[in-house]
Amino acid sequence: MDLRGILLAILICAPMWGNAATNAADPNAPSDGKIQIDYPIEVSVPYRDRRPRHQFTANVQYENFAPTGYFSPVVADPTTVDASYKGVYNQEDIPLVGISLGYKFNMPFLGLEIAPFYGKGGLKSNRTGENINLDVEKYGVRFAAYLETLFKEPYIVPYVATQMQMWGIHETGATLSFNRTTAFAFGFGAGMLIQLNWLDPAAALESLNVSGLNNTYIDVFVQQYGDTADSADPVFASDFNWGVGLRLEY
Repeated sequence: MDLRGILLAILICAPMWGNAATNAADPNAPSDGKIQIDYPIEVSVPYRDRRPRHQFTANVQYENFAPTGYFSPVVADPTTVDASYKGVYNQEDIPLVGISLGYKFNMPFLGLEIAPFYGKGGLKSNRTGENINLDVEKYGVRFAAYLETLFKEPYIVPYVATQMQMWGIHETGATLSFNRTTAFAFGFGAGMLIQLNWLDPAAALESLNVSGLNNTYIDVFVQQYGDTADSADPVFASDFNWGVGLRLEY
């Protein structure tokens, strides 16, 4: 199984693992005669005082991505047509939609997260006189550090992140096509989480009691992608791109 298959399996199976863990702790299961009574939380303790050591996260993100150094290999006649990303796609951003599931280890002042991710997007153009389609997949692993104890409640959480990603590139023109999965490259980014719990404290408390949902955030970030070390790969690096997302922390 290739790396993409492994990452997709992790993303798909993680909820099932979580359900299995929940079922394993079912209070209705046979016990050794002891009775465990779980009382719901009536008043939410500030997050800084109740942060668990281990957390799981789910993220959905949208970002704009522009590999400005890319040259299209599917242009029918590159001697007369500009095959650069600007010439073919007019420097337009590729909209990437992605998902990730992560594990976060909380230290006294920082939260450290590792999260496999997958994203997909595409772009179409006829600027060269022919219809050209570019489809992109992104998959890899992300590492992030969150400064989430600035306030008793994490109304604002700044963070920095780095990641290792591979690109799946599929481009088709009128007569030519190009397919390649790149080697690993590094990416770097930073962002700000904006907590939404304060919009409805009663609903946030109920979610904590029922599902263990500690925080819901809007994620606003910038991301830059580096180039791979494989000279056979197309140049797929980028400048800083912006993105937004929705993040759940359990």
